[in-house]
Amino acid sequence: YYTTYKIDHAAMYMKQGNMARARYEYEKILELSPGNKEALEAITNIEIRSGNYENSLAFVNRALISNPNDYEMLLRKVG
Repeated sequence: YYTTYKIDHAAMYMKQGNMARARYEYEKILELSPGNKEALEAITNIEIRSGNYENSLAFVNRALISNPNDYEMLLRKVG
């Protein structure tokens, strides 16, 4: 339940445009659940929006470790 709570709060911060706080919340989720797909995708999006392409690629690679056949993440890697 805690993870769901944190994801909801992180999504709320993203909708408000508070990317720093959203990223913080998603990082907390990843501390508890390192392979959390939703958190990894969200941080990847935040990094892309911020122009941090190397960091976004690191999160894509991290997501692919947990789920190597994730089509969306594979497209982002090729992308």
